[in-house]
Amino acid sequence: MCIRDRRWEPAAGMFLCRDVRAGEPIPERGVSGLIPLLLPTLPRDLAATLVRTMCGPHFGLGGTTRLVPSYDLLGEAFDPHRYWRGPAWINTNWLLEGGLRLHGERGRADALRKGILHTADASGFAEYVDPYTAQACGATGFGWTAALTLDLLHDRPAGGGNGVTAIKGGDQG
Repeated sequence: MCIRDRRWEPAAGMFLCRDVRAGEPIPERGVSGLIPLLLPTLPRDLAATLVRTMCGPHFGLGGTTRLVPSYDLLGEAFDPHRYWRGPAWINTNWLLEGGLRLHGERGRADALRKGILHTADASGFAEYVDPYTAQACGATGFGWTAALTLDLLHDRPAGGGNGVTAIKGGDQG
């Protein structure tokens, strides 16, 4: 059984977590449902849908937000400062930048890379930031923010991004 069969929710336009007891999808959108964009073998139609969802009203990339927030901007529990219920994290955006690049979304990947680099610098390398204002939240001088910034500053081979071309496996369908 592939990831599409286990977690894909067409109506949400993304992968959703499942309730382990009931086996039903949890009807809340979070950044984790976009991360399968990193799979080199993700079917083209799913990759395109994830990009539309990422750039649409629920996550706002390139419109209302410079970075992808951790939680649905339209969700009831959204709070731009509440840990995994709204702020944007450099680590998840770094993953998405690589996924965008991997699936041929170079312009969007470049814009996200620029947003990550600007936000990291402007926020003092914050642990996470307000997705609307990029105001620092959590710790500043955060190690993984600094490390991922250095990675993004490193020259990339043509077509590669964040090492995702080295990933083996994934689901075909």
